[in-house]
Order: sequence, then C-alpha cells, then structure tokens
Amino acid sequence: MVLPDDAPNHSSHILIEFFMPNCRFCKEFKDDWNLIVQESYAQHNVEENAPKKVEFFLVNGIKEIELRRRYKINGFPSFVYLRPGTRGKEAVGYE
Repeated sequence: MVLPDDAPNHSSHILIEFFMPNCRFCKEFKDDWNLIVQESYAQHNVEENAPKKVEFFLVNGIKEIELRRRYKINGFPSFVYLRPGTRGKEAVGYE
C-alpha cells in the first residue's frame, strides 16, 4: 500500500487507523470512524475537484506489515496523524 504522504508535494492532513479484522475494539469503533470521515469530508473538502485538505486511510494491520513497522504499531486500533509536506517523517501516533 502506498500512502500519498510519499508524494513530494503532498499537502493534505492524513489520519490513518490501523485495525485488525477480529479486534473487538476495532469493530466497536467502526461506526465512529465512518462518522468522523463523513463529517470531516463534508466540512473540509467542499469543492468537488479541489485537492483534499484531509484524507483518511483504514489499514489492515495484519496485511500491511511494512506500514505497521514504519509507524511502530503494536496494538489495535492505533491511529497515526501525518502533517502535510512531511512525507510521513513527522508522524504522531496514538494506541
């Protein structure tokens, strides 16, 4: 999986949720995650063809081992925020 933070001119805020398919807490949080995504897109990405100001990614932590290692994910669900223009080198995480 390639995230847009790898692009040199990337200008969006990125929030990633790492989940595990059989994780009870991940399943319980699913509806909240979907609501956060919908409300944020509605608030921040108003113009149809404009670049997104905020992007969300849902990553299966079991399948995406390299990303899990890259962001030091040890438990699920875990969240990583990437600042615009940092190419993923300035990540803020929360487990």
